[in-house]
Amino acid sequence: MSRSKLIVAVGVIALVAAFFGFDLGQYISLDYFRQRQADFAALYAQQPLLVIGAYALIYVIVFALALPVGAVMT
Repeated sequence: MSRSKLIVAVGVIALVAAFFGFDLGQYISLDYFRQRQADFAALYAQQPLLVIGAYALIYVIVFALALPVGAVMT
């Protein structure tokens, strides 16, 4: 195996280990987003320009990187 492939494999393994080690799956669930909806609505009521600006920035980055989540954001 070449050195670059080994680095990529180690990186992927490290990301998977971090995902499970820090229990990041709890933040990528529909239940989590439902629980945080009220917090988000309060933030939007307090600072609508910040929320709209952050969304626009994330939207541009997602589409520039051609990530599949772009269809959901639209």
